[in-house]
Amino acid sequence: MSGGTLLSELAHRSAGHRRIVIACWAVLLTVIVGMALFLGGRTDETYSVPGSDSGTAQDVLARAFPAMSGTSATVVFATPADGQNIRDHATAMADVRSAITALPHVGAVDDPLANVSANNRAAYATVSYDVNENALSKQAVDTLREAAAPARAQGLDVQFGGPLVSNTASRGSIWAEVIGVAVAFVVLLLSFGSLTATLICLGTTGVAVGIGLSVLELLSRVTTMSSSATSIASMIGIGVAIDYALLVVSRYRGYIADGRSAPDAIAASAATSGMAAVIAGSSVVLALLGLLTAGIPAISAMAYATAIMVAVVLAATSTLLPALLAAVGHRAHSVIPALARIALGSEAVQQRWRRWIGRAVRHRWGYLLGSLAVLGLLAFPVTQITLGQLDAGVDPPSTTQRRAHDLIADNFPPGTNSPLVVVLQGSPDTVPAVTDRVHDRLAADPDVAAVTPAQTNLDVAVMTVTPREAQHSARTTALVDRIRALPGTHTAPGTAIHVTGMAAADADLAAKIESRIPLFLAVVLGLSIIALTIAFRAPLVAVNAAVLNVVSVVAALGVVVAVFQFGWGSTILGVDTHWPIPAYMPLLIFAFIFGLSMDYEVFILSRVREEYMLHDVRDRAANEQATINGIAASAQVIAPAALVMIAVFIGFALDPDGNIKMLGVGLATAIALDASIIRLALIPAVMAVIGHHNWWPGDRRASNRRSAKVLRTSSTAQREREDG
Repeated sequence: MSGGTLLSELAHRSAGHRRIVIACWAVLLTVIVGMALFLGGRTDETYSVPGSDSGTAQDVLARAFPAMSGTSATVVFATPADGQNIRDHATAMADVRSAITALPHVGAVDDPLANVSANNRAAYATVSYDVNENALSKQAVDTLREAAAPARAQGLDVQFGGPLVSNTASRGSIWAEVIGVAVAFVVLLLSFGSLTATLICLGTTGVAVGIGLSVLELLSRVTTMSSSATSIASMIGIGVAIDYALLVVSRYRGYIADGRSAPDAIAASAATSGMAAVIAGSSVVLALLGLLTAGIPAISAMAYATAIMVAVVLAATSTLLPALLAAVGHRAHSVIPALARIALGSEAVQQRWRRWIGRAVRHRWGYLLGSLAVLGLLAFPVTQITLGQLDAGVDPPSTTQRRAHDLIADNFPPGTNSPLVVVLQGSPDTVPAVTDRVHDRLAADPDVAAVTPAQTNLDVAVMTVTPREAQHSARTTALVDRIRALPGTHTAPGTAIHVTGMAAADADLAAKIESRIPLFLAVVLGLSIIALTIAFRAPLVAVNAAVLNVVSVVAALGVVVAVFQFGWGSTILGVDTHWPIPAYMPLLIFAFIFGLSMDYEVFILSRVREEYMLHDVRDRAANEQATINGIAASAQVIAPAALVMIAVFIGFALDPDGNIKMLGVGLATAIALDASIIRLALIPAVMAVIGHHNWWPGDRRASNRRSAKVLRTSSTAQREREDG
């Protein structure tokens, strides 16, 4: 039994037992959401790199200096106006230090007077905890804030930063989902001209995404899960759920318009568009699983969180959606009179698409070269990409971690916001002498602003280095490399030097990802090509789809670099500085877009193949006509589907979280390029250039019989049941 037949039978059974299916999904939603509310876990925002030098430094610190082995926070004091000296408030800052020292799990607190700015307007203290933020209560930051009351009472501006504050800060915004769903409602209503069909799509989406997010909330109790992972899963889940529902409901309405009964139309739409959705969803999951090759726990969490969400969406599309369609019957095909003429799915719209695709086919070389030129221009900024993690400097100005970051940046050397921790490991006999030599060498380095006196515990010494340049500077990265290269020239045999801190962790993360890129590309491209070859039995079509998806991803990444790193048009998104691109962002954009693009690829190629198999003569003319008819027929569905996806991603582009904002821009751009230049220019042009060889080596007659069998299965089964 083929996949289309299985889905047709599943849809038929779901429609036949619609009350039971709808009730089961309602109960599942209620139970899972309730469990998540009462048993939800906690997020972990750290990006650890297993086996890295920065990770080794943390392990050594945990053994030798337990009080410094956990998370940390920064308390920044600033005078309210020019001319005031922060040292005049020494007593208040001492009281704050004493109060913080008494808090649970606080191992050490720096003296603020040891970290006073050159202009005497600001000072800061680093608070070291003996556990990470996951082991602290949710009130840890609140108690830290309360301890600063004596300084505030004297009129000082007191702000808080560091990993504890940044990693526990509230992330995301419900408005991202609200904006996306609101625009999706309008697009669906214009596409269908039917309120019933629109609500069915959004209802299926709401149930699937609600269950998916609740499952992830429960999983966060037993595994690492960041808020970014759940936000990304929500973003992708909303987009694909609405897309898949739109594809199936559009096909269902088409079958109803052709005179089929509602049960027959449900089964047939499942066998065609439903099957395309399953193939597309499987491609998304395969692309996401490719992220596991990066070997970064936080990235792996994003991958399996989104994969779980897509799996729930596919389950709802295959069972709940047919049940809802059966419950409303022909009402899903009814059109609001006022919207009848402007509905995006009208015959007039399809004729316009057919004329456009026809021009692309006839003038194939012009469209091909012109499209590649545009995409190449958009992709060019990728050659200037600067990788580095985002810090508190990209958070909204209203947050305390952003204010603390800005106070330090305005009053201290740029590298103060991202100090390096140098850990020396040797023997009790060699460490003291080696430490002095290393300290002197670091103090003399032109890229070092300051070095703290070393703390020693038997065979381990630790010192904090303040770089002159910011965390993302190439000079800071080079400084990390120089410090790690000191053994052998400034140390005794058997002595090791490890470096941790945000800049060092950035370098380790970038190096780890760079080493895994070939494997990642091989897995994602290989699995996708294999899946499409199996689906269409046409290797050239599969390779063509993969290559064009890569082109769209690189172009979208170029736009991300231009907007965030170059700052072109970034004020619209609230980006008030030039951001680096997180090292994992290209991987995420590639995996997500490569998978999501398969939605449209599979849907379009399925329609083109159906049209091609209807021709008796297998030649270039048949391929061109099938390309025009298939893409035109699917374009009137792809266009609103793409608009929905773009709206969802733009909503997330307005999110205050920098990572989500950047990913939202990248995904929205990629979908826009994919649904316009790629699908409406490059694909018809390339398919016209390749000709009937697109479908090599499939047998036309056998394929024709299989396609016809899938489309007839539901109607035959229906007649047999009626006769019985």
